Amino acid sequence: MDFRKELEEMRENYAKRPLKDLALPKPAWMRPEDGLYSTYTDKDMLIREGMIYYAYIVQANCALFSFFPHDDLPANIIYSTEDAVSVNPKLLQRMGRYLFHFKNEQEHADSEYKEILNVIRDEHDRSSFVFKPLCSDELGEEMHFTSIMVFRKHLPHRVLKCNIVPVIAAPNKCRGVIILPKRYWTKAFKNAWLENFTNT
Repeated sequence: MDFRKELEEMRENYAKRPLKDLALPKPAWMRPEDGLYSTYTDKDMLIREGMIYYAYIVQANCALFSFFPHDDLPANIIYSTEDAVSVNPKLLQRMGRYLFHFKNEQEHADSEYKEILNVIRDEHDRSSFVFKPLCSDELGEEMHFTSIMVFRKHLPHRVLKCNIVPVIAAPNKCRGVIILPKRYWTKAFKNAWLENFTNT
């Protein structure tokens, strides 16, 4: 698959029919003091200023991988604005899998990632980081780690099938990040995503 081509087409789809209003359901447990509340306060900025990038889901609530219970739930992601990731988002896998693997073995992880690992272990911590990834010569000097709400209505079949997702982010403008609503996805990317291409 030509990932850059698919990403550019998704960006074009969004540019032709940009979101005018973004209705985001708010779970009963959501409170203003929760770091994820920025998803709701930043949504207008995301609509105006956001760009579409590839992201990798490092960890998500396990219920998101099945139909029931049918709740919108949090996840931790990494994403990059680097061109190399636009060409091949699978480059995010190594860093994502590294973080997930060492979340319970922090003593063996590089010290520069321990704050991120603490967030992955703590389901209530929503801290965000800009960090230097492994293989920075290939991936660039900056990668973003943050927590998001996964809104099922934005996903094909309303279930997580693959770790790589297109997201709307404006890292220089706001903290909030959302998964690109499925109506903007290309047919080729959607079909590959449903087949979980990261396992190939």
